[in-house]
Amino acid sequence: MDILYLIDRLEALIVAGRKVPMTNKVMIDEEALTSLVDQMHAVIPDEIKQSKRILNERERIIENAHSEADDIIKMAKEQADFMLQEKGLLAESQSRATLIIQEAEDEADRIRVGADEYAANVLNDLEDQMTRHLTQVRNGRSQLNVPRSLNGSSDDTVATARRG
Repeated sequence: MDILYLIDRLEALIVAGRKVPMTNKVMIDEEALTSLVDQMHAVIPDEIKQSKRILNERERIIENAHSEADDIIKMAKEQADFMLQEKGLLAESQSRATLIIQEAEDEADRIRVGADEYAANVLNDLEDQMTRHLTQVRNGRSQLNVPRSLNGSSDDTVATARRG
């Protein structure tokens, strides 16, 4: 039975009671009142227990909601930290990659410069050797007193060989 229904019945019992003349008192059926009060005693504890269960359930739901909210916030912070850390690692990796590329380009430049110097030295040595050989050829021809035109050479060919 519902407590509100029992309260309505109590009110109806009072309204149906007989008024005592010259007072504000009402006479009601004692047996009906006692029966109604007994029913109220039986129903009220159940209503109170149910209310307590509802309040406890409400508190449990609120606690769970707070716990879940805390877990979600914690996970969001961890994910944000991870993403920031990952972004930092990415930035660091990009920075290191840029540094490695720069070092490789610098090394390639040093090798190129070294190769150019080596090639220039080899060509200078070759030019020196060619000049010595040309000098030896000229000295040999001058000792033989053979005119150049007999060998098919001319001064222009020798001058071009010196420049080349």
